[in-house]
Amino acid sequence: MLYRYQNHVSRCQWCDAGSGDKAFRNLQTDRIDVYQLHTVSDGETYKKVMAPGGALEGAKKAKSQGKIDHIGITIHRDLKTMKAAIESGEFETIMVAYSPLDQEGVT
Repeated sequence: MLYRYQNHVSRCQWCDAGSGDKAFRNLQTDRIDVYQLHTVSDGETYKKVMAPGGALEGAKKAKSQGKIDHIGITIHRDLKTMKAAIESGEFETIMVAYSPLDQEGVT
């Protein structure tokens, strides 16, 4: 089960005790294999995710409770943010956008 959490700026609210129960019922599972903080594509957003009380803290709490097996992040185009995520050692997966059809350049 892969789950992408897009409201990455604030704390991972459903990761807190009890508040994710509805999400798990809707997904018909009791745990998520890979939980990705989705579209963390600039330095400012990355700082918020990594800050105390940010989404990473909530995801790590959920992982310690056995709700999540692996924590990942998705990043589009920002090489500095990709490098920071890799060097942090906090993420087990990093998904980047790459397509030869994409007309936007990597910055």
